[in-house]
Amino acid sequence: MPPVVIRPATRDDLPGVMAIEQASFVPGLRETLPTYRARLDLYAQGFLVAEQAGLLIGFITSGRWATAEGMAAERFAIDHHPAKHYRADGDLLYFSALAVSSAARGHGTGAGLLDRLVAIHTPGVRAALLVVARGWSAARHAYARAGFAEHTLLPGFFRAEDATEDDGLVLRRQLGGSGIS
Repeated sequence: MPPVVIRPATRDDLPGVMAIEQASFVPGLRETLPTYRARLDLYAQGFLVAEQAGLLIGFITSGRWATAEGMAAERFAIDHHPAKHYRADGDLLYFSALAVSSAARGHGTGAGLLDRLVAIHTPGVRAALLVVARGWSAARHAYARAGFAEHTLLPGFFRAEDATEDDGLVLRRQLGGSGIS
């Protein structure tokens, strides 16, 4: 099996990112191309892709936030514009999106993307956050293996276009510095 290469994303990667996004999430839980463009423009160092044999197989996006701004559900809104909460000196690293193509799942690509992004951004960042649906058990187990623990419940956060609903769980991983809650 060819090696997986993790590298910074470019605008040329966005069609592949969108294909993985479309295949990974149901309508109502998908983010849009303008949002991904804005993430790349605002915080390019927080947007990585994984490729194997020249094919895009996964991606992760992030932004830095300030702890003092709290954990209100609107902060985590799907498809929110990244500039709304971005802080260049923020002490939280928020993983806004992570997806791996179905054919590449189960081989450590998602963990590799998470680990690489944490390694790049650890200086000045005390914790990492992400949101996962309560019902996404495989993802929750993967995040637990990566050191994330439940932090905040967001009741009914995930609402798909087909009217299905699931609670969101904000997961947190301490990265360094003094403890914060």
